[in-house]
Amino acid sequence: RRGRRRRPDTGSRACRRSNAGACLRWLAHEPPVLEEARQTVHHILDDGNRASEVIERVRALVRRSPPRTTSLSINDTVLEVMALVRGEARSARVTLESQLADDLPASPAIESSRSR
Repeated sequence: RRGRRRRPDTGSRACRRSNAGACLRWLAHEPPVLEEARQTVHHILDDGNRASEVIERVRALVRRSPPRTTSLSINDTVLEVMALVRGEARSARVTLESQLADDLPASPAIESSRSR
């Protein structure tokens, strides 16, 4: 469209580009390192799915839709955040570690407020 500004490069897009480049490098090896390439493609898909969920929540906010209330796992949320910052951590040579509890209850309230 005319007058449409280019969107700033988000971390998610930069992360997908970085992962795609890594995947191509794994495939270019002789012989190709297929398991690493496969894992990298899974990371790209996960990043795309997370980005889609964020966009959907923002659109719901703009439409002023009522927030969705579903069960939210604290452990899953921690793992999502770790996945989102994985590329930045790697480039800063930071190792991410987690120690998650198995017996945490799901919380509908957090999901509701996170959607707003």
